[in-house]
Amino acid sequence: MKKYLLCSLLACLLSLNMLAQVRHFEWIDPKTTLRVKLEPDTHELWKEVQVGEWVKSNSVQFDDNILEGLPQDFAVHSAFFSGDSLVTFTVNGLGNVYVFDTKKMILERLDHCFYKGYNFGSFEFMRKDTLFSFGGYGFWNFNNTQTFFDKKNNEWTPYRSKNFGPKSIKAGINGYDAKRDVFYSGWNLDEDLLIDGERKKNSSFYSFDFKTKEWTRLGELNAAIQFFNTELDLYWNGTYFMGWSTKELYLIDPRKNKVYTNKEIKNVFDVAGKFYTKGDTLFYFASNGHSVVTYSVKKLLQDSEYVGPLYTNGMSTSDYVGIGLGILLLGGIGIFLTIQHIKRKKKDFFTEQEKELLIAFLQLGSLTTIAMNDVLGTHIKGLDNQRRIRSIAIKQLNKKLLAAYGVHKGIEKHTDVNDKRLTSYCLRKGLAEKLEINR
Repeated sequence: MKKYLLCSLLACLLSLNMLAQVRHFEWIDPKTTLRVKLEPDTHELWKEVQVGEWVKSNSVQFDDNILEGLPQDFAVHSAFFSGDSLVTFTVNGLGNVYVFDTKKMILERLDHCFYKGYNFGSFEFMRKDTLFSFGGYGFWNFNNTQTFFDKKNNEWTPYRSKNFGPKSIKAGINGYDAKRDVFYSGWNLDEDLLIDGERKKNSSFYSFDFKTKEWTRLGELNAAIQFFNTELDLYWNGTYFMGWSTKELYLIDPRKNKVYTNKEIKNVFDVAGKFYTKGDTLFYFASNGHSVVTYSVKKLLQDSEYVGPLYTNGMSTSDYVGIGLGILLLGGIGIFLTIQHIKRKKKDFFTEQEKELLIAFLQLGSLTTIAMNDVLGTHIKGLDNQRRIRSIAIKQLNKKLLAAYGVHKGIEKHTDVNDKRLTSYCLRKGLAEKLEINR
């Protein structure tokens, strides 16, 4: 009896575990806007005839080898449709890319990837019939990796840009705008792997232009909008970002840089639910799998109130610090160049003879009449001419010293107290220091 009860208990636990696992490929049929799922273990295709009511549709052909490497619990990350019958989908956290032909009922695996686990929660989108994947989380790291699926080689390939964009691309405001051919990204999660490191949101908002392959920092996210302080699930419908909190719906228009809030919404949306857009209609499939809610996006917008811009053109603190340091550096260089210019100007201000005379004063301290005549080259002239030339030279030099250094009577004349026939000349006190600095 005990063995029977134990076996029954184990069977129940195993059944519950199997029920909790997600082990199928599921997407929303764009024609019916109902769900379709492919059961890989049984090769069966199931379709909803109405929400929550499933019927077996067909048997699917594929080689079981294409399922190698899949974990016990997996789910479709993104699904894209091309033509009338092809569905391309990926698996979260893996590089696996599958294509399913709904007419031929054939499933194929396109990629040859071996490595996995680096891109959980990456943002995937289709651009001009090419599958792209930006960012994600894996190996304890939020990344900003940009890749595309190369159909020629059937492998993921780096998509290189000319400059750097956001540090990470994960769980933020991320979406590809096909009309403008740009990718928006901001408010992403990041984490420093330090002892005191913590997960935090980046407050910058960027756009990536596929035409120029350049990232542009559009600005700093508006801190006045309350949802930036809460964990919000965001859905991108190609035109608007939609984010639900427990009280209201936010609609974000990145093209016009506007944020609206709608408080008329009574439903609470959870992470496990799924969103889908067809034209103006937004579909929300509840996580219980038995209900779906539809909204008109235009009506949601009409019933919403404008609350402010998504981002401001202002700069972050680090930007201000960088600019401030740049201004200080440029200011310092400007002052240095100005001083050098003044020095050169002052040097050019004096004639060669005047420079020789000033140098003699600096070297000797004072000059006798004979020494003055030697510098001025008047020693061969008569006494009257010597006296006149000295007087003119000193007068002109004093004018220049006043203009250049603001020193009145820069060259002073002194008579010997013991013999009034003897005269000497010297620089006014303090002038020698100024001349040495600008020498």
